Amino acid sequence: MKKLYNSLILCFLFAALFFLFVPMSVWHTFGDIEFESVVFHFYMPKAEMSFDWIGFIFLSVLTTIISSLFLFLIYLKLDKLKKTIFLYMLFVLFCFDFYYLNVWSFIKNQYESSDFIENYYVNPKQVKIVFPKEKQNLILMIVLILMTMKQ
Repeated sequence: MKKLYNSLILCFLFAALFFLFVPMSVWHTFGDIEFESVVFHFYMPKAEMSFDWIGFIFLSVLTTIISSLFLFLIYLKLDKLKKTIFLYMLFVLFCFDFYYLNVWSFIKNQYESSDFIENYYVNPKQVKIVFPKEKQNLILMIVLILMTMKQ
């Protein structure tokens, strides 16, 4: 029973630290982006994964594993009162992570219906698309952006 309890504490500690280090490494790697963007890119195919993502994953997971093991070893050496205080602080850190990442808003948005598509969708078969007489450089700009991302 004690091993199960310690395993749960280690998992909870890992989760709390992971959700703390993910935003730090996101800001370090990609700049200031929202939690939804991280989730979106997490589910995208990683066939040609950039070094930014590899660094992000390596930095987040490695930092979390080392910190979790270090803090768990400290937790094992504490007496009962200090362990209780440690667990309360861990719970506060976990709540702060969810507030900081705005996870509640993300979860709410996943289950909330929206009429955005009904209001703004235009069927391309029903609309006549007219291209400008003078060509735009949009395709060239996309090619240049893709070329710089590969380097």
